[in-house]
Amino acid sequence: MQTREVSRRMNAFGLTNQMRRAAVSISSNIAEGTSRASKVDFARFIEIATGSVFEVVSQSFIGKSQKFLTDEQFSRFYGRRRTGPHAQWPEKIAHS
Repeated sequence: MQTREVSRRMNAFGLTNQMRRAAVSISSNIAEGTSRASKVDFARFIEIATGSVFEVVSQSFIGKSQKFLTDEQFSRFYGRRRTGPHAQWPEKIAHS
């Protein structure tokens, strides 16, 4: 399937906008949390950002199941999340 067709189908499904919003939410919540004075406030914003990470991952599974993403595209995205420098980030936050 051509990239343009995939993009059109993802937009029709509402996935493109949802993934963009979740991705922006990740960095926005980290930035806002960094500005907070207490560790409790900071942790709450990190928790929200982590939820947005999982939204993007979940949405990528939907994209794959709907054939918006090829197996290769999905593996590149999901593999990066699992092996990148922050692969253990949610677990580290949960135990801090």
